[in-house]
Amino acid sequence: MEPSPVRVGRGAGEEILKVIRQANKSLFVVSPWISPSLADLLVRREREGIRVEVVTLNDPSTNGEALRRLFRTERKLRLPLLICGSLLTLLGLVFLQEFLYPSLLLLFAGLFAMLLGRGRGRMIANVTRAVALPPSSGLHAKIYLADENVLLVGSPNLTIAGIRSNLEAVAKLKISEEEARKIRAIFFPQPDFLVELGKRTSLPPTP
Repeated sequence: MEPSPVRVGRGAGEEILKVIRQANKSLFVVSPWISPSLADLLVRREREGIRVEVVTLNDPSTNGEALRRLFRTERKLRLPLLICGSLLTLLGLVFLQEFLYPSLLLLFAGLFAMLLGRGRGRMIANVTRAVALPPSSGLHAKIYLADENVLLVGSPNLTIAGIRSNLEAVAKLKISEEEARKIRAIFFPQPDFLVELGKRTSLPPTP
């Protein structure tokens, strides 16, 4: 008798970890919540040469640590402004006692220039492609697709509790590449929603 494609019970989500670890080419993960250690696993698989795509929720209050693992902030510094701001700040400090008000103006101008010189931060994905949807999006699906042909769907989020301790259900299916493409297209309809190879951001830029 062939093993059932459906697992129900505590630890049913272990099949998800097995599929993630055994993927040879690609992983597509949809999970509203992700544990930090499992976000690290996805990033590690990316570094091992697996194409990893992730859809999750942009909710810093409950998903913040996972987001910090999946994304990083990069800033494009503006050196002329930083140098100018540093000089103005230094002059303001040097002449502070002798010329109070002009020095204060120099200090404020210098600090403002340095703030502008830091540039705006942007979120860069640590995986091939990622999107963090707002909580209002209603994202509830849990989908794990490996190598475009192995699909796991069910109730577990990619969290330690979902994988190991919660009472969950998981179904494992074989699908075609065309079916896999249609599933991915639901979540990646246009590139403006994506963080792809560090070029676009789906999270609000940090000041």
